[in-house]
Amino acid sequence: MTKPVVSQDGTAFLGNSGEPSDAAHIHAAANWVPADNGLVAAVAAPETMSGGGGATVAGTLYLSKIPLRYPVTVFSQIWFNISSAGLGASTGSFTGVYDPNGNLLGTSTDIGASLLLSTGTKSFQFGTSVAIPATAGFIWAALVTNLASTQPTLRSVGQGSPSVMNTNLGNAVLRCAINGTSLSALPATITPSSNASANSFPYWFGISQ
Repeated sequence: MTKPVVSQDGTAFLGNSGEPSDAAHIHAAANWVPADNGLVAAVAAPETMSGGGGATVAGTLYLSKIPLRYPVTVFSQIWFNISSAGLGASTGSFTGVYDPNGNLLGTSTDIGASLLLSTGTKSFQFGTSVAIPATAGFIWAALVTNLASTQPTLRSVGQGSPSVMNTNLGNAVLRCAINGTSLSALPATITPSSNASANSFPYWFGISQ
């Protein structure tokens, strides 16, 4: 049998094509993985968040892609960070998640009260665990706000720039997008090909059990 490929320091790490990996092979850990913060997946590492990404616009559906690097079947909590709080009573403010086909997998109750006055990290529990299709390579975290006076600003990643985050991507797989305006709730379905990069923000989201 052909010997496995070895790294520069002599550590076996990968089998040859058509051969099993050596029992001693290793995979280097990333600098950060979601589990470091008790998350199962996230848009990016928390330290990549900027001071502020941009204020949400009332009734606009914002999407941020959360890649699933390993199988995630269920979760029950979603996280984001507010850098500038909103003001005024809510007439329909929700967060949730969509699958790659645009199906709403889960949504919160109205979160308007949590968007007011205070800044910092916010987490929202879904009423029941959200099931993710086994074949989904990503989900979109979703947010729509409708506060009477001022909409909140969320922290974002990727220099706060949708053009940076969406480099070389088509509408149906954008990392950050908007998909609808004048909304008072999260639609049951969206059309991913109708995603638009313009006026979007790469807001940071994470999910946990």
